[in-house]
Amino acid sequence: MAIFEIQDKNGKTFEVDAPDMMTAAQAFQGYTPPSTSEDVLKSGASGVASGATKLAGLIPDLSSMAHNAANKYLFDPILNATFGPPSKPLTPENSPPDINKLAGSANIQKGVESVTGKFYEPQTNAGKYAQSIGEAVPGSILAPGGVAARLASAVGAGAGSEALGQVTEGTGWEPFARVGGALVGGMAPYTAGRAITPIPSNPQRERLVQILNDEGVNSLTAGQRTGNKTLQYLESASSTAPGAGGGAVRTQEEGQRQFTQAAMRRAGAGPEATPEVLAANNQRLGNAFEDLSARNNLVPDNQMVNDIAAAVARYRRIPNSQQAQMLQGYIDDIIPHINAGAMPGVEYQPMRSMLSTDSKAVRQTDPYLSRALAGIRDALDNAMGRSISPADREAWQAARREYGAQKIIEKAASRAGEATAEGQIVPANLRNAVAAENRGAYARGQGPFSELSRAGSAVMSPLPNSGTAQRANAFNILNQATLGIIPALTGRTLNSRPVQAYLGNQLLSEGLRTDPAFQRAIFQMLMEGSRNKLGPPVSN
Repeated sequence: MAIFEIQDKNGKTFEVDAPDMMTAAQAFQGYTPPSTSEDVLKSGASGVASGATKLAGLIPDLSSMAHNAANKYLFDPILNATFGPPSKPLTPENSPPDINKLAGSANIQKGVESVTGKFYEPQTNAGKYAQSIGEAVPGSILAPGGVAARLASAVGAGAGSEALGQVTEGTGWEPFARVGGALVGGMAPYTAGRAITPIPSNPQRERLVQILNDEGVNSLTAGQRTGNKTLQYLESASSTAPGAGGGAVRTQEEGQRQFTQAAMRRAGAGPEATPEVLAANNQRLGNAFEDLSARNNLVPDNQMVNDIAAAVARYRRIPNSQQAQMLQGYIDDIIPHINAGAMPGVEYQPMRSMLSTDSKAVRQTDPYLSRALAGIRDALDNAMGRSISPADREAWQAARREYGAQKIIEKAASRAGEATAEGQIVPANLRNAVAAENRGAYARGQGPFSELSRAGSAVMSPLPNSGTAQRANAFNILNQATLGIIPALTGRTLNSRPVQAYLGNQLLSEGLRTDPAFQRAIFQMLMEGSRNKLGPPVSN
């Protein structure tokens, strides 16, 4: 088969693939150009087939390219410099066969065409774009990521390759332009996503930020939301520059207040954890327990007896001591009430308070006794909860929850630190108090403070160093050289609400995490290349 050029009456030249001129002329006379839609469909299908052959021969093609480049730029110059040029230069006729080339995409396509006929060539400009996009599809489908994102990248790679290819068509720049167009177009979904969400975070970070948002802790900097340390350092340093407005500092301080309020809500108090607020809340809870206890009697049941027996069983194995006598004294006080079938609330309340006091007093000297006393107290509390009247049950349960939260907050509020002294519950201090209370429950995410304290300590913890000497010197130099204008503008701009909202948004974070478009673009770049003009007549 040969290519024959035939001109129509308007002077346009067409290339016709035929065995001879007569057949070409006859074919031209009977040729009817396809419609644009038909041409797009056929071109797209042929492009997919062509791309599949390129994919099948990708490794041999790359190997052959590397082999030829090594010979041309490395081995041949070395051999020529050492032994002189060969007396009989190698030609395609006397060169050894290139094994890689034999298995390359060109030979694979010839083999396919021997069965199916030559691949269809586009007749319209739209068809050319469709073919280029089709050629990018096979490589894109096999690349990682979601199907929709991969196809979008294939469309971008094909369209970009064809657009730049047409601009440079017929020049030596065309192959390079097609490769560059495929690279830019294939990366378009990725770059577009990055333009919307410039700093995507990971799913774990998003979950922690959402926990804080649900608690009303929404005053977070973009660096805190994304977890990007570089951005956090920049926010911190620029915020404290003279005239910068202290935007990041104000945002973090407000977030700290919101966190304190979220913690204090669990104890039924707030908004701050000052000594006065904690003391008043402790008194309120004590009064609530006394009022509820005065109106209700504790009714002993089998569950209470079993709980007390389990609490003291381990401690009874040690020799008698003064502490053992203390434990026996409590049991002796409880037994008459069990026999009587009731313990008046006015007697239950002081007994459980004494059990708590004695348990804390011996925690360091006799931890086994401490746990036994606490176990008896818990058995009485649980039994009282089962005995409380329906009218008081909700208030009783709320008071118990708030009392437990109060005790944990008191531990967090007893830590050192400027913010703590000002009545703030620092996330790290709350996390330490919760873990010390019950490490297993904290690790399993159980308890009223587990999620809040974990999210706060992960997202809101201050940077290990807000500014090294080098960073401070750099800002001082910049500040002096520009009379403080540039650092001030940088701080106000970076920490403004619009910029913070833009940097911290996570609208496309999921897609960007699971869509390595850069890898796909590189892969498609290798798949793209100039096409041979085969098939039906093509208008110049």
